[in-house]
Amino acid sequence: MTKRTLTVALMSAVAYAHAVFAAGEAEIQSMRGLKALKVVVEDVADNVSKLGLTQHAMRTIAQAHLQQQFHIELDEGARVFLYIKCRAVGPYRGTVAYDLSVQLRQMVVLLRDRDAHLVVATWQESGTFLTSQRKFAHSVRTQLQDFLDKFGYDFLKANAK
Repeated sequence: MTKRTLTVALMSAVAYAHAVFAAGEAEIQSMRGLKALKVVVEDVADNVSKLGLTQHAMRTIAQAHLQQQFHIELDEGARVFLYIKCRAVGPYRGTVAYDLSVQLRQMVVLLRDRDAHLVVATWQESGTFLTSQRKFAHSVRTQLQDFLDKFGYDFLKANAK
């Protein structure tokens, strides 16, 4: 088994595991009372930027979508943040496999140890996808907007008046 085949198989297994343990009511309720958040995009690898997708572009897409579609307030000083990560394998014979993850990360305190403050993902959506090298940037943008829609609807549900 080649290294690329193994990587694609591993990425698919991770996506399947997340589908089995899909977002639940606890994830939605973790957003209750949030007033604002910031968008953080992990540094993208060279192969991702060479395929036409930059860290700045992904942040701009996310910020615009959250503000325009869901009227979510964005604040660079917020302690709660939406974390976006995209990793790709390829291109290999014109095909690219990529893993996209969107997480809401917040500071939490353990009940058993009030001095333990951790930043954890309290909401997440992720998946592994295959696309052509030519359609990579469009595919990631489309999938990112789909994940942001899921987040936005859950955010509105948690903060309904």
